[in-house]
Amino acid sequence: MAKNGNGIQINTPSYDGDDSSSIGLNATTAEEEVVNERTSKNNQDLMLVSVRSRNVVSCREDDTDEYGINELNAKLEWKLMISDPNLKSTLMTRLNTFRQNRELCDIVIFVREREIIAHKVVLASISPVLLDKFRNGDPDFYSKGTPPPTPSVPGTSGNLPFYELNFVDYESFCALVNYAYTGKLFITNRKVADLYKTSYELEVYPVANACARYLADHLSIHSCIGSFIH
Repeated sequence: MAKNGNGIQINTPSYDGDDSSSIGLNATTAEEEVVNERTSKNNQDLMLVSVRSRNVVSCREDDTDEYGINELNAKLEWKLMISDPNLKSTLMTRLNTFRQNRELCDIVIFVREREIIAHKVVLASISPVLLDKFRNGDPDFYSKGTPPPTPSVPGTSGNLPFYELNFVDYESFCALVNYAYTGKLFITNRKVADLYKTSYELEVYPVANACARYLADHLSIHSCIGSFIH
């Protein structure tokens, strides 16, 4: 297992020399996963807690004072807060479920004529390049009048705008989409170089740096030739 400066670790499962083994890029440490597991098991009811001390408001004796006395009206007022530590993970889990069921999606991306359906806000959150393209409506990237995709599972997204992204590797881009929704990324060791190029092009630098570290640690003549050919 290797860890880069961004805190993303690459776990290399042992498969007795099988070249098709998967490389997992996890966005959380083992300690954080244990904490998250304990939190889910010990899920308690939410509570309102005070975050502000009392505020004193005065009232004057005037024509609007129906009691006709000069008094201090001490209002005990607090700002209350609810903090739900499970909401972030629940939100991303639900979004990923929506994506898998093709519900409430607002984008179709074609990579080398293969489609990927997702939510713009999720993809833009990890890639400044995609954020810029979504905002500015890059004519080389965006097309409005498109037929609805043929869903592999029933969905409710309907007719969606489609975008073409042909400068990236399809499998690597799919892995990045899963990473955006789950914080985890799985790729075969033979695709790490392609994943590096794709993540670097899209400026997903935490993943690009993890790939660069893995490639440096597993440098060989074969890997160098493979990277040069692709």
